[in-house]
Order: sequence, then structure tokens, then C-alpha cells
Amino acid sequence: MILSVAVLGLLLLVVLTWKFSASKITPLGAHTETSATSSNRTTAAQPRPSLSVAYASVPPRIAPEQPMPTPVPGQASVKLGEKSLSPKNNAGHFERIAVKLNQSVPIQLSWPEDNTHEDVFVQAVHGGKIDNSGNSKRFSLTGDKTISFVFTPDSGTGSYEIVLRRGTIEEALQFWVPTGNPKADPPTLK
Repeated sequence: MILSVAVLGLLLLVVLTWKFSASKITPLGAHTETSATSSNRTTAAQPRPSLSVAYASVPPRIAPEQPMPTPVPGQASVKLGEKSLSPKNNAGHFERIAVKLNQSVPIQLSWPEDNTHEDVFVQAVHGGKIDNSGNSKRFSLTGDKTISFVFTPDSGTGSYEIVLRRGTIEEALQFWVPTGNPKADPPTLK
């Protein structure tokens, strides 16, 4: 059964191809040359029609691909007593800052050139508290694109990290509570 359908399909294709090539159909836009040597005009050359595919509907218009927005790096100001530090932002990771255990650390962050986000989710992922409550909080950006909060490291010595999420963009503030062994402590801003 399948073989007979395939044979019929092949036979139909051969017949249509033969009839199409033998016919005098002129494709759109093609011109024939005629000879005027006799009183009866005859066709001197007939171009072969080319096959083309016609779609049932117009192909959809697809919007051009938009480039991803370039992340605007944040700027931080961290107060340690009377001293104010501005750690550098290196590809989303701020320089590590040395702090004391249970020390309240006022932090101000700003993204002055960010016009795409309205809020920032702040999370202390290795312990510590944000504004003396839990380990996370959502802040709305002010008119000058800043947020302020107080971080308190309270889980012992070692590494603390605060992740800052603006949409799909993440940055991290890094803190270190010294262990008491200066050889084991990493480099930090003090």
C-alpha cells in the first residue's frame, strides 16, 4: 500500500514536471524574443520558468533584537566610626571592609545613572542584620537613586556578604570580622 502511494506520487511528479516544462507558460517579468523574418511572428527563444515557493500568508515581522542594558555599577559609602570608606566596585563585587563583631555599620549606596530600576533587594547572605531586624529588606530608590541602611555583623568572625539585587543585576558588599590571627585574615579596607 505504501509502495503504491509512493509510486503514484512519483509518477504524478514526473507528469507534472514534463507538462510544466513542455507548456508555453511565461513567468512574471520574463520576456520572449521574437523574430520578424517572416510575416508570421514566431518565438525564437522561450525562457524556462523557474520554480518558486509562495507562502499562504505574509511572514511575521519580528522586532529587531534589543541589546541588554549595560549594568550601571553601584557606588558605596560605608561609615566606620568617624571614618568614611568608599570601596571600589570590581565587576559587581565591592572591596572587602574590616568591621568589628556586633558593630553597627551605616551604609549608603547609589546608582546615579540607573534609569531602569525602582527598587533594590538587600540580603545579608552569610549572617548579620539589616536595619536591626531580619537579614533582608527591599528598598525603593530615592529621587537621587540612593538607599541607606545599617548592617550589623552578629554571627561570629569571618566573612559577611550583602547581596544587592536590582532586577536581574546582582552586586555584593563584602565585610570581614577579624579572627584574631592576622596571618589568616584576608586583605581588607580599614
